[in-house]
Amino acid sequence: MNENELIGLLESLRRMGSDDLNVEVKESATTLSRDVWETVSAFANTAGGIIVLGVSERAGFVPVENFETEKVLNQFVSGMGDAGGRGKLANPPKYTIERVELQGVIVLVITIEELDPSSKPCYVIERGPRAAATSASMTKMCRFHRPRCSHWRHAVERLRAIATR
Repeated sequence: MNENELIGLLESLRRMGSDDLNVEVKESATTLSRDVWETVSAFANTAGGIIVLGVSERAGFVPVENFETEKVLNQFVSGMGDAGGRGKLANPPKYTIERVELQGVIVLVITIEELDPSSKPCYVIERGPRAAATSASMTKMCRFHRPRCSHWRHAVERLRAIATR
């Protein structure tokens, strides 16, 4: 993704006034947001999505000051279990990370792939499989995308059924 594509994506979110079902931004200025793992899980268990780290929703989808790109990147990679230790997720998805310059700040654009159905659910280990794909951010999106929410709720029900097998 280049800067113009990212600007277009953020402009779309700005017009809506919120993240959407496919894209979430996280400030994570100096440390990775704890709720990023819920978002990764939700995206992995549904249709995939994009997480943009270093952007503030509250400030109007603009880059945060003093974003510590490499520190936050390393925390994400470690949490995914790709730094030699145990990660935060069971059944973590494939992902790509891009550094994109946005208004003079390097932010991180992370694309999360949907898991193959045989690998679902992805969930935060400390919360357990019953919490899979029940991200608060996904729930709040139902206020804005009611037609898609019945599909999302159905996906959550299927994932819960898989998790309790």
